[in-house]
Amino acid sequence: HVVTANIAALAGSIDDYDQIRNERKTGESYYGFETAIGGGVPVLSVLKPLLHGGDSINYIEGCLSSTLSYIFGRLSPKDTGSTGVRFSEALEEARAQGLMETDPMDDILGKDSTQKLVVLGRELGLALTENDVVVEPAIPLRNDEGKGASRVDWSVYD
Repeated sequence: HVVTANIAALAGSIDDYDQIRNERKTGESYYGFETAIGGGVPVLSVLKPLLHGGDSINYIEGCLSSTLSYIFGRLSPKDTGSTGVRFSEALEEARAQGLMETDPMDDILGKDSTQKLVVLGRELGLALTENDVVVEPAIPLRNDEGKGASRVDWSVYD
C-alpha cells in the first residue's frame, strides 16, 4: 500500500500512470494521493462521485498551489492599509512554513500546478501529458536583455 503527497508518478508517463491505475483496480493494493492535489482539499473525492452519477465536468477553476495562494495573499494590500510584503519576503515565509516544493521554481514556473492538472485530467478519464497543459508562470520572467529568462539565469530571490 502507498499513501503519498507526491504526484510525480501519477503525472509522469501515461504508461506509469496506467500501471498504477490498473494495480489499484485489482484491489490488491491501495495508492492514496488525494492531498497531493488540492493542498488537503478533497478535490478528487468530490469530482469522482459527480462523474459516476452521470454529471459532466466542463472545466475546473481555482488556485491549485497553496504556495502561490499564500504568496499572493501576502502581497495583496491588507484591510489595515498595509501594502503587503515584498515577493522575496512572502517566498521566504512560505518556505519557512513548509509550503514550497523542494525546488521553489516548480511552484513559480507552474510545474507543480501542471502536474496537478495532468493528474486531475487523468482521474477524470483524459489521457493527458504535461505537454497538453498550458500554465503561465506566476510572475513575468525576464533577463537583463528583456528576453524570457531560464532557470539558469534567474532567481526567485533577485
